[in-house]
Amino acid sequence: MTDRFNLTTQREPGWIERADLAARMLSALRDADPSVQRLADIGCGDRKLARALEAAGLTMDYVGYDLLPQHESVQRFDLDSDRLDHPVDAVALLGVTEYLRDFRSALERLRASSRYVLLSHVLRGPRPPTPQRLAELGWVNHLSDGELRSLVADAGFEICQQDMTPDGKTRVLCGRRT
Repeated sequence: MTDRFNLTTQREPGWIERADLAARMLSALRDADPSVQRLADIGCGDRKLARALEAAGLTMDYVGYDLLPQHESVQRFDLDSDRLDHPVDAVALLGVTEYLRDFRSALERLRASSRYVLLSHVLRGPRPPTPQRLAELGWVNHLSDGELRSLVADAGFEICQQDMTPDGKTRVLCGRRT
C-alpha cells in the first residue's frame, strides 16, 4: 500500500521543499492572525511539516493524521470518509489532494472544522502524464491551476496566500474560510 501513495519517494527534495514552503506560509499566516495555534496535518506522512515548523521556529499545537500512520503520535484518518472530531485553526493537506475521490466534499467537511486550509497540488502542465502514469501514481485528481483555484473557492475558501515549489510543478496555497 505504500506505493499507492508514493511513500517510497518521500525523501526526495520536492517533498521537503513543499513542507518548507508550507511552514513559511503558516508563519506568515500566524503573523497576520496570531490566533492560529492549532494545526491538523492530514496526510502527514513522516511528519515533514512538523520538522519544517520546528526548523522555522514556529510552535503550534500540531496533530498529525494519516491513512497509513508512520509515527506513534500520528492518528489514523481517512480524509475520504472521516471528519475531525474537534475544531482547529488550520488544516494542512500536503501531497494529499491528488488522491482524494471527492476533493470538493473533503474541503467542505474540513471547512466545518477549520478557519484555514493549506494545501499543495501538483498542477497539470502543458504535457500531462498519460492515464497509465496517473494510474501508476494513484492520482484521481490532476488539476490545472485554474481548476484548483475554482475548486478551493467553490468549497468556501478564499485564497489568501499562494506560491509554487522551486521546480514550478506544485502549487501551495492557503485559503481562508469565507
